[in-house]
Amino acid sequence: INSTLTLKNIVQTGTVVKEDANGVYSLHYSSDVFSRRVADYVFIQDQAFSTGTINLSLPQSIPAFSGSFTDSFSNHFSYTDTSGAQLAHINVKSGTLNFSINSTFAHSINATLIFPNVKKDGTPLQLTATIAPLSTGTTSINLSGYSFDLTNGGSSKNHIAYKIRYTLTGSGQPLAPTNSISASVSLQNIQYSFIDGFLGSYTIPIPHDTIYIGVFDNTLSANIFIRNPMIHLTFRNSVGLGVSAQFDQLFGRTNKGANVNMTYPAINVAGAVTPGETIVSKTTIDSTNSTVQNVFNPAPNEVIYAGRIRINPG
Repeated sequence: INSTLTLKNIVQTGTVVKEDANGVYSLHYSSDVFSRRVADYVFIQDQAFSTGTINLSLPQSIPAFSGSFTDSFSNHFSYTDTSGAQLAHINVKSGTLNFSINSTFAHSINATLIFPNVKKDGTPLQLTATIAPLSTGTTSINLSGYSFDLTNGGSSKNHIAYKIRYTLTGSGQPLAPTNSISASVSLQNIQYSFIDGFLGSYTIPIPHDTIYIGVFDNTLSANIFIRNPMIHLTFRNSVGLGVSAQFDQLFGRTNKGANVNMTYPAINVAGAVTPGETIVSKTTIDSTNSTVQNVFNPAPNEVIYAGRIRINPG
């Protein structure tokens, strides 16, 4: 009794296996590996600022002060970020700015905090707080729709200019040299619709996952070798920063449980040039530039991978 065993008897034919006119089989598998939004990794960190002590510009040795006096104080806050980000602009989708001002004067004070380069519909952001004698006044504002220009006229980054204009109304109590006001400002839960500048470096994990091939489940004790295995990778990047992709694990596992790993250097992917643009980069891993033969020979039932994407790797 004679019989013929062909590859058709061994593999499970289906959509991933194609046979040409010469009886040559090829295996095709395509899948999305992962997709991530930059907003899930690049954050505007909560900020807390303080003006320090602010003194009046008039002499503060008046036994009984019952008039009124208006003064102002200008300076800037510096945005800080543990990633080293140096921001130029932020368009805010949501978030809150809190303003608190403390006074050691025995007089009431009306204070207005102005951010000349934080605007909504062209109007600078400003908040007003009223402080009772020897007291603290607080207020807050929803920052939705505001745009921050942190460039100081193009000369720097992370620069948040502010001005405090205040009027002191005398109560008849003394003005002492030790009297002062101080303010604190906090930015909380800022979500952005657009940011630019130098955004630091971030790492996004490529989740550990398995591609189940399955067409070689019937191989039993046979070894099947794939002649010219290739991995085609397509990256779509709409972030205005270059990224690099590194596969820390990439190996095939046969139905006998054998694992064969391969290594491949980091793959650099260009960033978008203009907002809304998507840059497509393609890389082919084959036997000329890698040990991909190790992954697919003998033919595996599973291809297992894990790695990381680095935003702004340089």
